Formats: sequence, C-alpha cells, structure tokens
Amino acid sequence: MATATRRLLPALLKTLAPTGARGLSTEKAVGAAAVVGSHTAKWMQDTSKKSPMELINEVPPIKVDGRIAVCEGGRQQN
Repeated sequence: MATATRRLLPALLKTLAPTGARGLSTEKAVGAAAVVGSHTAKWMQDTSKKSPMELINEVPPIKVDGRIAVCEGGRQQN
C-alpha cells in the first residue's frame, strides 16, 4: 500500500498543479525587495497625499474605561 501511494501521489499532484502554475508565494519569483520597492515608489509619487502616520496623528486618541477598546471603522454618532 505504501509503495503504491508513493508512486501515485506525485502523479496526482502533477495533475492538480499543472506545469507553470504559480505557487502560493510570489516572493521567490519576483523578490520581496522588488515588490516593496515598486509599490512604495508608486505610492510616493503623489506628494499631495498624507502618509499613514500623518493621518493617524491628526485624530486624537479616545479614552476608554476598561481594558478592551474596539474600532469598528467609524465615529459613534449620539
């Protein structure tokens, strides 16, 4: 049984993932530095936009009572 499994498993895997199929990670093919560099370069081209840290610093922290604070993506309207 084990011998048959060892022979059939590679064939099964080849049919499930045809030659040339991308793997789960594209980092090996492109390189993490290239992906980050090109993404950051595109983002930094528009100088009219504020950086994420600038946007965060514009909103003052909200004091909460208790140990857990939750953000649901917007301000509560009372």
